[in-house]
Amino acid sequence: IGDSENDLEMLQSVRVACAMGNAVKKTKAVSHFVMPKNTDQPAGVVCLIRSLTAALKAMKAKVEVESTKEKLRVACFSMGSWGTGVARQVGQSLLHLKRFEEALPVWVPAMETVTAMNETGFDERHLPGLRLPRNVHATVDPVEAAKDADLLIFVVFGDEMEQLMQKLKGKVKPTATAVVMSKILMPSTEKQLKFGSAYVSEALGLPVAVLMGGTLAADVARGHFAEATLGCEDPKVSEALLELFNKPNFAVKGLSFPLAVELFAVLKSIIAVAAGFCDGLEMGHNTKAAIIRLGAVEMAKFANRFYPEHSSKEALTEACGLTDIIASSYGDSRTRRCADAFAREPSKGWEEVAKEQLRSGMPLGISVVKMCADFVKSYNAEAEFPFL
Repeated sequence: IGDSENDLEMLQSVRVACAMGNAVKKTKAVSHFVMPKNTDQPAGVVCLIRSLTAALKAMKAKVEVESTKEKLRVACFSMGSWGTGVARQVGQSLLHLKRFEEALPVWVPAMETVTAMNETGFDERHLPGLRLPRNVHATVDPVEAAKDADLLIFVVFGDEMEQLMQKLKGKVKPTATAVVMSKILMPSTEKQLKFGSAYVSEALGLPVAVLMGGTLAADVARGHFAEATLGCEDPKVSEALLELFNKPNFAVKGLSFPLAVELFAVLKSIIAVAAGFCDGLEMGHNTKAAIIRLGAVEMAKFANRFYPEHSSKEALTEACGLTDIIASSYGDSRTRRCADAFAREPSKGWEEVAKEQLRSGMPLGISVVKMCADFVKSYNAEAEFPFL
């Protein structure tokens, strides 16, 4: 609280500065509030104290209301390095966010990994040297992990998703929301691409959000800056998810069209395959840059042709689009790494390459290439989409 020029330094260094009504112009200019003069009735200081008291009472009432609200329960279904990385990130957030329950049940398919995570606090196979938060509890039982969860986070390989959904069907909270972070396509007998979010939504009967971007697991786990895009139609769920995931070193932007977010994040795997081939054949950076540009242009064209109501240009220029394309094509992504190795020794075949290059599973890009190629052929559109 001040009124003269000798109070300027003090007022500029505090979080809340208040000038009296009789203060000089400079003092008023740097202050957040200007109260009545000290000669007024009631005096300026009295008015200030009354205002502060009223504000504190309002804050206390708000805190009491918030404390009576039921907290959101989160569960994570984790596979691979990115799955463990997501569990680690979410677990850290839950430790200090009042909106959510602190405990994080995490489904992991291998009992050996579950035992290691619970007894040592590490998943050395997938994320060596990085400790998991104390609130993470692993289990091999997906129903146990999903019990009473309001947000179900899925980071699961495509070839395991069907079996997991069968176990969870009818066993999840009917008001829950699924959050798909796996960039996958599922087999479909229909003349369409079956994205992971649509598959999960149909299997569990739940609304689904997606969160995807340039998120190489090791970099994110070590705290290097990364960004992702949240696709969610429900504003309230979007608000909760942004609070859960958004951090200074993990920037998340929300969009209201989840299919557009997922469309670009999944199809970019085809570009990553081509980039890996380019690396394996040692074709140089100019060729690789051209591959990335041509692939991005064709992705936008593909979206406009087959998903016109979801082909948001904004999604292509967000983290789920350009950031993911660059990270997957130039970084040490699973798909680029395997495509590089395959191009150098094609006689080995994809399965052998995957066993040598990955800790688990197959590279996403290979299945996406095959399914997308079959989809384009079913519309006789090979000439229109030679890249895809």
